[in-house]
Amino acid sequence: MAFDVASVKQDLVGRFIAPPFSLDFDDDYIPTGGAFNATAPLTTYIAFAYKLNQLNSMIEQLPKWASDDRYEIHAKVDGNPTKDQMRLMMQSLLAERFKLTIHFETRDVPVLVMERIHPEKLASGIRMHADGPDCSVIAPRSSGPEAAASIDMLPCNTYTAYNLPDHEMLAGTRNTTAAQMAAFLSNVGHFGKPVVDRTNLKGSIDFAVTFVRDQVAAPGAETVHGENLLEAIKDQLGLRLVAQKLSLQIPVVDHVEKPSDN
Repeated sequence: MAFDVASVKQDLVGRFIAPPFSLDFDDDYIPTGGAFNATAPLTTYIAFAYKLNQLNSMIEQLPKWASDDRYEIHAKVDGNPTKDQMRLMMQSLLAERFKLTIHFETRDVPVLVMERIHPEKLASGIRMHADGPDCSVIAPRSSGPEAAASIDMLPCNTYTAYNLPDHEMLAGTRNTTAAQMAAFLSNVGHFGKPVVDRTNLKGSIDFAVTFVRDQVAAPGAETVHGENLLEAIKDQLGLRLVAQKLSLQIPVVDHVEKPSDN
């Protein structure tokens, strides 16, 4: 599959164009009538095209400009393609304009394996999506010092993070998968390793986790109470992250070039 028309040029003035939908591994998608417009580094486009989730940071043999330079892409195709069809069209665009060729190799790499502490029951921060309200129902965000966090405050299919009082943050989504949750926790936690799902949770789930953002201690700063992300993953989601080495399919770039002028 390929776009009917496409324009690619380096962004030299910092003109940010927000993509029409998430360029991440998730399925969050609003049909655009075949239009794609965004400004991002090549690494972001590769991750979108190949649905790389937590492997985005593990793409090997990319030149430095691929992550430093930003490219403005405008593309269009007739019809109303799905997100996965958009991914395939982006693969074609990257091959044509950036001369990108890529393959995957199986490598033994350090990972964090995500396991359930008590496999017989779900923790308070996770539920099966079918047991919650319909996606059209979103609980209003409460405010004030006594504001309570709830899974139902989160939309479906879109990973979201809200600031709460006392330096806390509520993060999560509804109607996702355990594998996508693992990738999200890897990115939010900045663990430096992929988080690999071994929870055996099948089907769609909802989850929410409340944690205190990392604070840099300063003289006279107020004391911040609450769980950090690792503690919250254990206590609220009932999950543990175990360091292991696993064989993963790692993306390796064989060839890439800066794009020619339109």
